[in-house]
Amino acid sequence: MIKVEHLSFAYDEKKVLTDVHFTVEKGQFVALIGHNGSGKSTLAKLLAGLMEVKEGTIQIDGIPLNPHTIHQLRPKLGIVFQNPDNQFIGATVADDVAFGLENRRVPHQEMQQEIDRVTKQVGMHGFLHQEPSNLSGGQKQRVAIAGILAMHPDIMIFDEATAMLDPEGKAEIHQTLLTLRQQYPSLTILLITHDLEEASLADEVLVLNQGKLVLQGTPKDVFLHVETLKNMSLDVPFLSQLRMTVPKEKRSLMHSLQDWVDLLP
Repeated sequence: MIKVEHLSFAYDEKKVLTDVHFTVEKGQFVALIGHNGSGKSTLAKLLAGLMEVKEGTIQIDGIPLNPHTIHQLRPKLGIVFQNPDNQFIGATVADDVAFGLENRRVPHQEMQQEIDRVTKQVGMHGFLHQEPSNLSGGQKQRVAIAGILAMHPDIMIFDEATAMLDPEGKAEIHQTLLTLRQQYPSLTILLITHDLEEASLADEVLVLNQGKLVLQGTPKDVFLHVETLKNMSLDVPFLSQLRMTVPKEKRSLMHSLQDWVDLLP
């Protein structure tokens, strides 16, 4: 679904990405992690077509991403940014979810059905007439996710989408990610984060350090490199290490330390 080859990028004379290459298959959930300044958010913007690729290539569904194809590829992509307040553009939850559908001139009855469907999936159907000022950060992010789901994307990119949330808001988004995996098995998810606990939810983890891809594998395999991650200011949390000992199919059931202990083999 996503193929990146020899991708490099610089701001003026400062190199941010150097010869990055990886592939994400359709329906895969991949976490891209790295410390602040590692280049992961730049990579997210390049993948979303928000900045132009100058060196190397990005292919989306077999189509090269460039200024000539961006309008063809953009409907395939949805991105959730870091600050929930910067993404809420409607007067209410329903208005916000409807924004993209209105731009596509979806008939009113069909639009309402889509709004009902996606807000139920992210647990926000009971808030349709709420104003953004009455919502928490986690709830606003879930509305942003609903608005993207209504557009039926093939790929969703989460660019540090929980970085500004409190623990409760983070837990809401983590649960939403698990729900998306169940309800949209063909949806490709790319999670950009510096939170290794968050990355443990993914099928595969890519680690960026100073603009270079230095580690790649399952969360269990990547988290074995404890000292390497620490040297990159990425500490593997104790609960993440404990979590990796639990069978993958049971991880969505874990909400507390006692749950982890109870599920240990």
